[in-house]
Amino acid sequence: MKKRIFRACIAWIVFSMLVLPLCSAGVSAAAALTASLKVDHNTAAIKVISTANEQDTVTVMIMQKQTRSIAYMDQAELKNGQHTFQTVLPKGEYYGSVSSAGSGKAELQAFTVEHTEAITGFRPLQTLTVAQGGKLVLPGSVIAVFDSGANREVGVKWSGVPDTGTAGQFTVTGNVNESPKTVELVVKVGGGRQRHRLQRQYPHQHRPRLPKRQHHPYQGDRPEQQQRHRSHRLRQVALPSR
Repeated sequence: MKKRIFRACIAWIVFSMLVLPLCSAGVSAAAALTASLKVDHNTAAIKVISTANEQDTVTVMIMQKQTRSIAYMDQAELKNGQHTFQTVLPKGEYYGSVSSAGSGKAELQAFTVEHTEAITGFRPLQTLTVAQGGKLVLPGSVIAVFDSGANREVGVKWSGVPDTGTAGQFTVTGNVNESPKTVELVVKVGGGRQRHRLQRQYPHQHRPRLPKRQHHPYQGDRPEQQQRHRSHRLRQVALPSR
């Protein structure tokens, strides 16, 4: 009976020394990181607070519920134990989480963005230059500026595409789905500088004349080389002609 009691005491001591600290550490790490969410029109602000590590590095990730794709992801270092992430999201339903290596993980409550963004303009496009008769390739997307302040890439369809067989400067208009705003692109055909071969013309009487090329027989640098060439010429004279 005493042995059983002794073994039970030993087991409880081992359990309290090993298992309980791990469980309490997990609970405290999970509770050490908190995140609050605030949505205003299309702007989502995530405030992260950590009581375990005031200089921890945290990562926030927001997923779009319908497509299950990442809508926003960022990483920052806490200052005085807190940091606020801010992003602009289009209309839709979202969920996400905030995690760190030293403070654990905190889930964000699911939220919905009701406001529909409107395009207010586009980023200017550079003039597109193509050679006359060449192939014209127009961009498939442009950067749109929304009323929420966000800049995002959107698809575009062009109209009034010029024929590259005619040189000149043309303006192409692009339409974006569900937006009355249009974007313009200037196309310059045949704007490259052509290269011509220059030929200088001289009057016949003033045409410069080059000096005649004079033939100089080979002269060896050494006396033995001169003697060798002299003997070679003598042999050529002595040979009968065929």
